[in-house]
Amino acid sequence: MDDEELRKGNSLSELLKCIKQSRVSIVVFSADYASSTWCLKELVQILKCMDEQNQMVVPVFYEVDPSQVCRPEAFTKHDRDSKVEMEEVQSWMLALTRATNLTLPRWDSRNYDDDAKLIEDIVQHISRELPGFTRLQMGHV
Repeated sequence: MDDEELRKGNSLSELLKCIKQSRVSIVVFSADYASSTWCLKELVQILKCMDEQNQMVVPVFYEVDPSQVCRPEAFTKHDRDSKVEMEEVQSWMLALTRATNLTLPRWDSRNYDDDAKLIEDIVQHISRELPGFTRLQMGHV
């Protein structure tokens, strides 16, 4: 999906629809990733698409150790939120644990001197793995 198709303020259901229609999902994990309900709901959908549609998932750890993304304290906020069901929080925890432990190539920004090289390597990886994917299509990833 690109910025023209999806603007800030659009509903989560629109995001989930775009995820379903994608061939690749790049998940950028940060220190605060688990505190975002939107990110967690998207992640559940991404893993579902990976299982059911063989969608390619590219985990990227941005300035965070993979083991720190699943910290239990990150879910404390969700546990106290009366609008969020405990079962949903548990599904988020499972999805986050699963995604951070994927044995696919994992990208860690701490292994790069600059973000441009990280992005270039990710693009090259996707280009090699996806049949019919070319650099010209990069605006639609």
